[in-house]
Amino acid sequence: KAERVIEAIREAKGCINVRDENMGGTLRLGVPYSYVRYVMPALLAEYTAKYPNVKIEIITALSDELARSVEDGMIDICFARYNAEDSYLQRHLVSEDQFCAVYNHPFDMAELPNIPYIEYNTNHITTNTIFRWWNDHYSTELRPRFRVYTGDCCVSMIRYGLGFGIFTDSKYFSYDSKLYALPLTDMDGNKLMRKTWLMYKKEMLNHPIVSKFIDFTIGMDMSNIKLNE
Repeated sequence: KAERVIEAIREAKGCINVRDENMGGTLRLGVPYSYVRYVMPALLAEYTAKYPNVKIEIITALSDELARSVEDGMIDICFARYNAEDSYLQRHLVSEDQFCAVYNHPFDMAELPNIPYIEYNTNHITTNTIFRWWNDHYSTELRPRFRVYTGDCCVSMIRYGLGFGIFTDSKYFSYDSKLYALPLTDMDGNKLMRKTWLMYKKEMLNHPIVSKFIDFTIGMDMSNIKLNE
């Protein structure tokens, strides 16, 4: 009962000043690590220009952890890059990105088993997809030579020729002209893709700040957001 009262109070606060430019309150937003750097600055620059009185609390974690936080009511809404069908949350497809292998000089896919693999931390769905793709295409086991925490660290090590990496978003490396990428396809020649979803509870549509953020995000072409280097 106490939790329902607290939630009602929080939603009531969010309903204050709901006219577009005057809308005020707090949005608790979950964002995967890569999205914080490569997508959110450009998105939030436009969003805060339209809604200058909205305070935004950004929580970063892996996608599956963020979805659970939305389910548990710890955050209002999140971007998530995993099998959204596994969750009861409402969802909107934000973008689709093709997996790519990246190295610091021109290469052929047949060379990958002879190049050290640099793995960075990501959710288990993405990791399993990469290993399944590898097992479908190569007879040798994919054994990471290096394991790092972020995609940025992986890119830095690739620049120094320490190995290759597999990325789910070209924004990691597209700004670096010294890196080379090859897109991944499955055994049937179809692009190996990863979807990014905007996820939230259905009842959050009654929360003006959340519903406005959903409308704003859906209205943007997220796949064409550029990193301002």
